[in-house]
Parts: sequence; structure tokens; C-alpha cells
Amino acid sequence: MYSSYNVTLFAAERVNNKVKVLKRNAFGLRNFNRLRVQIMA
Repeated sequence: MYSSYNVTLFAAERVNNKVKVLKRNAFGLRNFNRLRVQIMA
């Protein structure tokens, strides 16, 4: 995905992928705060 300046959105894509992986691994996790801390790390 490119913007009008032909620059990739690598940083945003990396964060989105990290969140998706953490959500998938944390399925059934009772404590939402733990998931939030993992995402912020």
C-alpha cells in the first residue's frame, strides 16, 4: 500500500500485524489489561 508520495506504510502495517497476532494468541484471555499491555509493548 502506497500513499501519494510512494512511501510504504510499513510501521502501521507492522503494528496492525502485531495486534492481530496478539489477539489470536490471547483468545480466551480473561484479563483485557494484560492484552493491552502486550499490545503497547
